[in-house]
Amino acid sequence: MDKKSLLIVESGETAPVANSILRGAILEARKSSWIDGIYGAKFGFDGLLNNEIVNLEELEKDDLNLLMSTPGSFLGTSERDIDLPGDGASIKDRLHERGIGYLLLIGDRKSISTALLLSSYFLTEGEEIQVLVVPKGVNNSIPSTDHSLGYPSAAKHLLNAVKGLAIDLRSRREGEILLLETPGAWLTASPFVLEEESRPDLIYLPGTVPGIDSVVGEIKAAHEAKGRVLALVEANLFGDAKAVETLTCKLRENGLSPKSLVFGASLRSDPLSLSPLDVWEAEASSRLSVMSFKGGESGKMVSIKREASHPYESSFELVPLGRAMGEVHSFPPEWVVSSREVNPLFLDYLLPLVSGEVPLEMKDGVYQTFSLPNGSKR
Repeated sequence: MDKKSLLIVESGETAPVANSILRGAILEARKSSWIDGIYGAKFGFDGLLNNEIVNLEELEKDDLNLLMSTPGSFLGTSERDIDLPGDGASIKDRLHERGIGYLLLIGDRKSISTALLLSSYFLTEGEEIQVLVVPKGVNNSIPSTDHSLGYPSAAKHLLNAVKGLAIDLRSRREGEILLLETPGAWLTASPFVLEEESRPDLIYLPGTVPGIDSVVGEIKAAHEAKGRVLALVEANLFGDAKAVETLTCKLRENGLSPKSLVFGASLRSDPLSLSPLDVWEAEASSRLSVMSFKGGESGKMVSIKREASHPYESSFELVPLGRAMGEVHSFPPEWVVSSREVNPLFLDYLLPLVSGEVPLEMKDGVYQTFSLPNGSKR
C-alpha cells in the first residue's frame, strides 16, 4: 500500500488524558511502516486552516514520556466549527501539501459531529482521506462507549478534593454552609464512593429533587442539626447551568450565608489525580485507531466495551460516528436513591475506573511537563 502521512488534531475541551491519547498515537505511528510522516495541528482546526502544523517525529522518547503528566493539550485545542464546504478546500490543500491521508481527531462530543461532516465531505469529493476519532471528555456524556476517556481521572480528582473539604469542614464544631458545583451528573455522583464520614452531607443530581424549595429546606434542616453543611450540586440542577448561584440567592433569602466553590478547569488539569486505567485506555484507544487506518477504516470512533467489573476487563471496537451522535450518555435515574444514597451499581461502575496511582516524574515537589513551542520541561 502507498505510504501516507498522519495528522493529529485536538478539538473541544481538554481532558486529563488528552496527551496520553496523543502519545499512544505517535508511538504506534512510528512503528507503522505504511505511515510516511506524523504531524500535529496547533490549536485544533484553527491551526490546520492557518497552516500551523508541526512535525511530531522530532519528539524524543523522554519528551513523549512526559506527555502523560502534561495537563491541557500539548498541541493546543480550539472549539472552532468547520464550515463546509467553505473550509473544505483549505483543509484539502493543507493535507495534500504533506501527503496526509489519515486524520485522527482527539475530540469531545461536539467534535464528533465535525469529524462526521469531514468524513462525509471527503467521500463526496472523492478524497482518499480517512477520519477516525478518539473521544475524550470529563463529563462522560459521549454515547456508544462505557465511559469517556478523561472521566475516570476527573472523577478521581473530584472525589479526593471533596473528601478533603468535607473533613476540613467537620473539623469545626460550628461551620458554614459550603456549596460545591460540578458539571455533569456522572462527576457529581462520584463522591458517593467515599465513606459516609468523608463525603458531602447532601449530593444533588438533576431530576432527583422536586424543586429548589425542597433543596433549601433540606439544607436548612441539616444546618440546624449539625451546625455546618457541605452540599454538592450538579450545575444544571435547576435547569439554568448556575445551580450554586441560584441556590445561594435562595438560601440568603432564608437568612443563611453560604459560601461556594465551582469545580471547572481543575477537573481537566490535575496530573496528580490521573487514573492508571484512564491512561492505559487512552493510549490503547489511539493505538487501535492508528492500526485501523491500515485496514481502510474511516468515519468511526473508538468505543470502550466493559466486559467485567470485578476484576475490570474491557475491549475496544470502532463504531460509526453516526451512532456516537446519539442521545447523551445520561446517568441512569434508577441509580439515584436520594441526596444521601446512590444505587450500589454506580459504585461497581466507578471504583475500577478510579483505583490506583500513576507515578510521575517530579522535581522539587512539582510534576514535570513538556510543551510546545520550545519543547522545554516546566
